[in-house]
Amino acid sequence: MSLCINPICPQPNHPNNDENCLCQSCGSQLELLGRYRVLRLLSEKAAFSKVYEEYQ
Repeated sequence: MSLCINPICPQPNHPNNDENCLCQSCGSQLELLGRYRVLRLLSEKAAFSKVYEEYQ
């Protein structure tokens, strides 16, 4: 699963995101720095940030 990290994405975990390089819900890039994809949100308890698990 590829998770969109656009803060205004209406469906960040769209089921078709795995096969595409753009989010199927909002159109944002899913690859970070051209090689990393976000798997899931680990924590959003920090005041100004969120922690994600990614894969290369």
